[in-house]
Amino acid sequence: MADDHRCRPALHRLRGGERIIPNSIRRGWAGSFRTSTLAALAKRAELARIARDLAEADIPMVALKGAWLAWTAYPEPGMRPLRDLDILVPQDRALEARTRLLALGYEQCEETALPLEEWTARFKHLPALASREGHVVEIHTRLWDDDGRMPSHPIGLLERRVESAAMPGLFVLSPIDNVMHLAVHAAFHRFDGGPLMLLDFATLAEKADALDLPTLWDRAAREGWARHAALCINAADRWTQSGTAEAFACPVILPEEMLSDVPTLIGKPLDARESDIATAKLTRRDIGVGEKLRRVLARRERYNSLAEYGSWVGGEVRNTFAKRATPGDRMRHDAVARLDDWLRA
Repeated sequence: MADDHRCRPALHRLRGGERIIPNSIRRGWAGSFRTSTLAALAKRAELARIARDLAEADIPMVALKGAWLAWTAYPEPGMRPLRDLDILVPQDRALEARTRLLALGYEQCEETALPLEEWTARFKHLPALASREGHVVEIHTRLWDDDGRMPSHPIGLLERRVESAAMPGLFVLSPIDNVMHLAVHAAFHRFDGGPLMLLDFATLAEKADALDLPTLWDRAAREGWARHAALCINAADRWTQSGTAEAFACPVILPEEMLSDVPTLIGKPLDARESDIATAKLTRRDIGVGEKLRRVLARRERYNSLAEYGSWVGGEVRNTFAKRATPGDRMRHDAVARLDDWLRA
């Protein structure tokens, strides 16, 4: 599970010296940490290259999530493995940024039937691009899509961006915007990101005194993400015993069942993610059958052929019903429903 959820590098730094850990496991953790550190250095160089190129074209850009956490929040970047490199640019410059990356040698990972102009209007990021070295970049124009569960998208993100102290020339979201993004992103994906969310917020708590906490909670209340932040912060407080809630001066009181559901949600097997997402979509109680059908039909535009679209529909149906008979799956689905209902309340 630690390997599946990318926790081994952090476990090496946090627990690797404890004799109770078997040597074979400690060696595996140490190897993962070395691999993660080398990957972080390569991704840092690639981000710097992208930032320089987009700056030459005067395209504002910020690096999102993991890149900020690894190089700003964590004591060592190897502790926080990165998958894709996510960057945010203005929506009206997204296609230009894509062209610049193609000129740098990137290629689109998969084809789509939907014109890119429509894609930028409808989805939070363009189709992923991959470099010859294997770096995958997603060009975002929004932090999240509006699916009825999430708060309204914030404005002024690029105006509030700050230069990374660890990576001169690279810009990141402001500290409060980063906390907001991490919290909403975790809740949007129903904690599919796994236990790293707990460590992310426990690590941020060590720097919470540098945040303007009254402004953070005032914005969270006004912009509708107070519950998202409180859930992540209190979950980290409960399950890492890090004093996170006190450090953030969290004013939101959570129902006990919401905290008790967290291990069920973050510890799910990787092969259960798609079935849980499909089930959550189909069982949402705030959306009628007609709207659910409309959303399924709208996905047709993202596929080049009817066969590809049919394969996606079939996969959604299989994922929805394949494992619903087991008690563990029913428990996760109930937890997802409670999470969605509480965030919408």
